[in-house]
Amino acid sequence: AVAMDVLNSSARAAAAGLGETKTVADAVTSAMNAYGLAAYSASNATDIIVAAVREGKAEADTMAPAFSKVLPVASAFGASFEDVAAAMAALSRTGMTAGTAGIYVRQVLSQLLKPSKQAKDALEAVGTSAGQIRTEVQEQGLFAALDNLSTKLGGIAEAEEFAKVFGNVRAMTAVLQLVGPAAEENRVIFERLKNSTGDLDDAFNAYINTLDADFQAATAAQRVALIKLGDAIKPVASGLLQIMTGISNIAAALMGLPGVDSF
Repeated sequence: AVAMDVLNSSARAAAAGLGETKTVADAVTSAMNAYGLAAYSASNATDIIVAAVREGKAEADTMAPAFSKVLPVASAFGASFEDVAAAMAALSRTGMTAGTAGIYVRQVLSQLLKPSKQAKDALEAVGTSAGQIRTEVQEQGLFAALDNLSTKLGGIAEAEEFAKVFGNVRAMTAVLQLVGPAAEENRVIFERLKNSTGDLDDAFNAYINTLDADFQAATAAQRVALIKLGDAIKPVASGLLQIMTGISNIAAALMGLPGVDSF
């Protein structure tokens, strides 16, 4: 039953433009395996993928496979699939590919999962810890936790403080882009991903409506073309009919039969 649900959801997503069915199915399966069947159904996971593609700028067929780069770490850390997808969508708006965005998000979580001594000291200096941030991610969400941390560190103007916490340049870049100048836009993305239930249905219905509209338009165009063709050949057909009638009358006269005009 689960396999059929994955196939059905993936096929509908593929029809709506999210890439090949197998590609989407792999991403859906990755999410369900990473977080467990109790956390996400096939339709839930697909809703999130659809929303991430819509909110980001990455190609649809690259977003789905990119999740495999980050989900194992994210699930271990306690970051939700919605938050991971939202972060990747937000980062893709800066020009990152989906694959790169996935790697950057993974680095953010990895740095907090196993903080260096320098990171521990920097966090302690502002009254927090990697463990506390992890709890905030699990309870309040990834964006809220990173935003809180940014405030404690003095904002993005204090880039050197972020560097102490996130020694990996990829992780630091991701955090600064998420809570930097585009923070409010990113906050909206995270909210939309949390409320993505039904997005697959919306995308599929839009596809069906477009398909039906295209069919109706094509049918109407064919009707117009046939009418125009009929108008164009009507004089010719009428002339041919008159000629054939005349020939028939002549033949009938020669054979002593009543002509066509007599019927």
